Amino acid sequence: MIKEILKKYSPKFFRNFYQRILNLIFNFFYYIKFKNPSRDLIVIGVTGTKGKSTTCYLIYKILNDLNIKTGICSSDFIGFGEKLEVNKTTNTMPGRGFLHIFLKEAKENNCKIAVLEVTSEGLMFWRHKFIDFDFGVFLNIHPEHIERHGSFENYKKAKRKLFEAVAKSKKIKFLDGKRVEKTIIANLDDNQFHYFTNFKNLKIISFGIKSQAQIKPINYEISKEGIYFTLFGERFFSPLLGFFNLYNILASICVPYSLNLLDVQKIKQTINSIKGMPGKMDLIYDKDFKIMIDYAHTPDSITAVFETVKEMYNPKRILVLIGADGDRDKWKRPLFGEICAKYADVIVISEINSRDEDPLEIAKQIEKGAKNYIEKWNLKKDILIILDRRDAINWLVKNSKEGDLILSLVKGSEPFIVLKDKKIEWNERDEFLKAVENLKNKIN
Repeated sequence: MIKEILKKYSPKFFRNFYQRILNLIFNFFYYIKFKNPSRDLIVIGVTGTKGKSTTCYLIYKILNDLNIKTGICSSDFIGFGEKLEVNKTTNTMPGRGFLHIFLKEAKENNCKIAVLEVTSEGLMFWRHKFIDFDFGVFLNIHPEHIERHGSFENYKKAKRKLFEAVAKSKKIKFLDGKRVEKTIIANLDDNQFHYFTNFKNLKIISFGIKSQAQIKPINYEISKEGIYFTLFGERFFSPLLGFFNLYNILASICVPYSLNLLDVQKIKQTINSIKGMPGKMDLIYDKDFKIMIDYAHTPDSITAVFETVKEMYNPKRILVLIGADGDRDKWKRPLFGEICAKYADVIVISEINSRDEDPLEIAKQIEKGAKNYIEKWNLKKDILIILDRRDAINWLVKNSKEGDLILSLVKGSEPFIVLKDKKIEWNERDEFLKAVENLKNKIN
């Protein structure tokens, strides 16, 4: 109720101030109540525009397989050791003391390390306050959340707060009797590498593919089966798909490397065992036609997914399901349409999370971008607006032909559709598979 009143009647600067103060109060309360739960854990924060949740899971899985009990709080999962649950908070980095409660539970579950997915919004609203971070992992940065932050520069500044927190943390911690150095792990291929690593008295571990990074693979190959690469003189294989996942894997390997836990054979086994991430290049159906779900939600990541699936599968047609979040980065919407018109043969625009906006208006903004591209290049492509997501999925499955690929973007594995006045439980994978089953039943 208070949130709705503030949103409707108060200026943006006051709402932001209110959120910061609220998080500060809750964080301080739980910090005192639980006697700073982060002091007894090695805390790893992972940030970047894309790849955060996958990298968090890879780090979590590698460390647990190395017999270092680890907790995780990401957009996909919340868990401790082998106990893992889907994150249904609808928030990647929840506030109001949530992270301190999570860290306390990690301690109670005898975890030694906690991996946190860290967002620009969470940092902007001080959800990280009073947490002693030991590692900051920088994956990449591209324009995102510009309306929320006001500019790309402000977005960068918000992300940098994680690394400032690592630099400011004076708490000396040990892992199995060995002192842990405050460390930044960063992508040397990203042109903002120095912006996020320009701190004194911090250990810097770089990874990359194109540059002379400390952790750099050789003889890598990206195929439709997965990723092959050589590192530390050993040949690795990961079933994860796409060039961008090689970066996520390298970032995750940097953590045991930095902690002197580099058991290459065990890490190879872990990397090999992770078949895929929910809603991330997730090929859920591969028979007469293919269905893939991916959470890509920036112009760069959507372009990368299109180019990857075209190269890997060479489908006869790509039918894309696209949408955009309400109350978020309106500038992206026509770009989404333009990119889909460039790569896809059929474009279906549907509800994602309209929140306080009109879903039809969001769809029309995407449609405009697609139509402009089609008219510019004198192309003939189908564009449909089907707001009801279940109807959109059924239409796509019904109208697919042998050799086609249906590509669902932006929604990924999010467990809800968020509307103005309610949240609807949702499972993108299940909805597609139900549509396939229904089609088969009708045919038979």
